[in-house]
Amino acid sequence: MDTGSVLLPEQRTTKLGMLRRTSLCMLLTSALAACVSTPPTSFYFKIPGLSSDQWSRIQKECAYDAEKATASANPKTAFEYTWRQIFIMCAELRGATFVGRLRISDNEWERLSASCEEEARNAAAGRPSSRERDEMKEDRKVECLRRNGVVFNRSLFP
Repeated sequence: MDTGSVLLPEQRTTKLGMLRRTSLCMLLTSALAACVSTPPTSFYFKIPGLSSDQWSRIQKECAYDAEKATASANPKTAFEYTWRQIFIMCAELRGATFVGRLRISDNEWERLSASCEEEARNAAAGRPSSRERDEMKEDRKVECLRRNGVVFNRSLFP
């Protein structure tokens, strides 16, 4: 059958129709990208002999010091790099040891951290309480995390 100059519905293409389809594709692509976003980067420190309250206070103090030091920085300064560097130096001056930055989901981190914490606790079970024992536990935990695929990045750049 000859349709002449009349277009069938599936052949009609208007600018509005193309715009709607393009917008829908972009929306779907954005939604998919949001679903597979990468987890945030976290710092990991060994903190032998420090309680969670002490470590929390050190983190707050060092974040404050880093903010003070970078608040008036030249706009051409690599602000985030400088902030990280100051934070790490401050924490290390207070007894922590920077292991590296890591990128892992919260659920995966909780699972691995608990498992490796238990392994380290079991390894140090018979030893008397001391800083050396705490350091050994921290070293064991880091080794366990690395064995389980956690990658610690020592670079301060993203």
